[in-house]
Amino acid sequence: MSKRQEQQNQKKLRDLSTQGRNKRCMDCTERGPFNVCLTFGTFICSTCSGVHREFGHRVKSISMALFKPHEMEIMEKGGNDRARAIYLARWDERKYPEPKSGDVSRIREFIRQKYVDKIFYQSDAAPSSRTGSSSSRSRQSSRTPTSNAVTVNIDEVAPHTISSSPGVSWRSGADPFPSHPSSTTPSTAQPHTASSLFESSPPQGQRSPHIPR
Repeated sequence: MSKRQEQQNQKKLRDLSTQGRNKRCMDCTERGPFNVCLTFGTFICSTCSGVHREFGHRVKSISMALFKPHEMEIMEKGGNDRARAIYLARWDERKYPEPKSGDVSRIREFIRQKYVDKIFYQSDAAPSSRTGSSSSRSRQSSRTPTSNAVTVNIDEVAPHTISSSPGVSWRSGADPFPSHPSSTTPSTAQPHTASSLFESSPPQGQRSPHIPR
């Protein structure tokens, strides 16, 4: 690598270290970091760089080290803002306060929580499971044709209080009815309140499920 290229790389890294959250160490409150952690593409201070080395993470000094093309690419595509969106996505600052500059024991604990145990981690490439499930249900609902069949949740109503009827489907982990439910006779036992159990009217020409009052 030519001397000119080395100087260009250092200038580029210095410029990057003045942008956004790169102005402050990724792992403590120190301002003006002069080191980078290539493992995570972050800008860090000298104290945190020593702790990162304890964990086997790749660390380099901006002013004293040579950077290869692929290492420059890591830093250009990375940065503290991107790292925070991934490794601090679930971070609760009140519960896990950010370490102060020079507090080595707290910095070590915080780095372990953040990068080793990954207790705040969430990949930026995938949405949270809750959001994903909601979107999936929404897409599935939009593709599913409307049905006139009545749906009854049998977990909310005693099984013996509702007779089988065409157009009625049941939701449960296990089938509480005989293999031929059409022969089932309603029981005279007192039913649970079921005025709000049905989501729609049964298909035209079919009898509504009988619910004893």
